[in-house]
Amino acid sequence: MKKSIILVLFIICSVQLISQEMDYEKLHFDLSGVISLENKLVAYGSSGHVLVSMDNGETWNSVKIFEDSVTIEKMLIYNGSIYGICFNGIIFKTDSDLNLISWSQNNNSSKYYDFVVNENAYILSSNNSIKVLNADFKQSDEILIDTLYPVSNIVYLNSYLYLATQKGKIVSVNLSDNNSISLIDISSSGLDVKQIIAKNNSLLLNIDNNAYELNLLSGNIEFLSTSVSLLGLYGNNIYDLRKKSNTSKNVAWLELYKFENTHFELVTKDSIDRYVTPDLNILDYKFVDANNLIAVGTNKTIYISNSKGEKFTLKSMYKLYGNKYWLNELSGYSINTQGQIFRTENGGIT
Repeated sequence: MKKSIILVLFIICSVQLISQEMDYEKLHFDLSGVISLENKLVAYGSSGHVLVSMDNGETWNSVKIFEDSVTIEKMLIYNGSIYGICFNGIIFKTDSDLNLISWSQNNNSSKYYDFVVNENAYILSSNNSIKVLNADFKQSDEILIDTLYPVSNIVYLNSYLYLATQKGKIVSVNLSDNNSISLIDISSSGLDVKQIIAKNNSLLLNIDNNAYELNLLSGNIEFLSTSVSLLGLYGNNIYDLRKKSNTSKNVAWLELYKFENTHFELVTKDSIDRYVTPDLNILDYKFVDANNLIAVGTNKTIYISNSKGEKFTLKSMYKLYGNKYWLNELSGYSINTQGQIFRTENGGIT
């Protein structure tokens, strides 16, 4: 009996030791955004782990900020530090190497939709209010927004906050004038402001999938184009990244367009690196510099271009369902019911 007890205790201790030392990668999660800091790319999404590249997206490593169950909604860079918000009301700060410096969670479980950082505060959109936090993540002010205009995306420009709504309005908050609130009526152009991007003294808007530019000095809104997908800005150049698909052949691919004078012109050449299925869903993209571009999306999708968007290379995509086969700790395959084969050579990072 003593030998049996000793053997059981040995097995339990061994299992505990393995579980404590075991490292793992989450094979499947969605990437909703990407930021660039010096020579570092950081892709984030529905995990407390982020993917990091030091070579313009050619190779990636995984870095843990929070537990895997946490969803990182947005990250941005300010004065060399990285800030982020999470789905469950967490705001955090890391250094440039993604070491967690500080974090805080609100006590009322309200969701943060978007945020900006300036020299004085952290400013977050939450339900029908704007919450202003100090350097210690303590709330110092709250700006109430009319419940008729629930806000989501937010930008900061020239001491003003501009907030997108789905009611044909832009909410403007003058931070230098006692947080005075005014509404910019854009309902003649549409209702749902899907994107709002600061551009000099104007706002680039995606309204009901049509592109507009709102001049903040004159108040004029200029129509740019119909049928846009995901607007982006590099310098003063306006871009649109679109998914193209052929449903009869069950394939999809990416195309980048650049706005020239009066319309968007196709940048991407007909040289597809790899076709994917039509459920391709790109959620964000970023120009690292004039030549390098990275796009991320659901199913751990990562595309890169080192040719100004003329050609895209698929670096990562993984769908959850399927049988998995591991050759060793780094190399493995997965085959799903659609006959797609996924391969990893870095332990499931990409």
